Amino acid sequence: MSFVMYSTTWCGYCQRLKSQLADLGVTFEEINIEEVPGTAEIVEKVNGGKFQIEIAEMVENPNAKVNVASLLNAGDERFAQSNGKPRRAWQSATPEGLMLVGLDVNKLSFSNVNGNEVATVNMLNPTLDGDRLHVRLVDSYKQSYEKQAPKQVIDKDGGKTFFMSGGKHIYQSTEIVCGTVEHSIIKSDERVKQGARVASVSSASALNA
Repeated sequence: MSFVMYSTTWCGYCQRLKSQLADLGVTFEEINIEEVPGTAEIVEKVNGGKFQIEIAEMVENPNAKVNVASLLNAGDERFAQSNGKPRRAWQSATPEGLMLVGLDVNKLSFSNVNGNEVATVNMLNPTLDGDRLHVRLVDSYKQSYEKQAPKQVIDKDGGKTFFMSGGKHIYQSTEIVCGTVEHSIIKSDERVKQGARVASVSSASALNA
C-alpha cells in the first residue's frame, strides 16, 4: 500500500500520522505544500473546507528545580522564578467547530504566508463549551516525527545537554485539550552533555558583506 501525503513542517497532525504509518510499515510519498507550487490549492479542495487552529500557551515545567533565591525573596520581582516557555499545539477544525471557540472564518482577515492562507487572531484564554483550551505536554521515548529533536537545553558554551531516562532520550510532543490539563512528563534521571561544535565556515568576504 502506498499513497501521497501532503504536509507542512508545522502540522502536528501530519507528524503524528507519519509516525503511526511508519510503525505500521506503510510507505508513502510526502509532499511539503510550502515547497511545491500548486499543492496548497489541491489540499484546500480535498480537506472539506477544514482549517487548522494553533494555540500557544506558557507552560510551566512540572519537574523544574525549586529556586531557593526566589522563595527566600518572595515579593521581590527581581528574584521571580520563571521556568515556563510558550508551547504550541495544532488541531484541524471545520468552520462550524471554530464557531464553538468564537471564531467566524468569514470575519477573519487572511493573508498569504508561505503559500498558506493564515489569519492572526490573538485570542486570549480561548474556551470551548465554557471550558478553557490548553496545551498539553506529552513525553515519550519515541520520536513523533522524523526530525524531532530530543529534550535538551542549550548551554552557555554553545553545547547541548540532553535529558535522559533509563539511558534513553526523551521526546516531547503537544496536543490541545479542553478543561483540566494533566501533562504526561517523563522525569529525567540523567543529563548528557554534548560539547559545542563547528557548524560551518564562511569566507571573510561573506562575513563582512
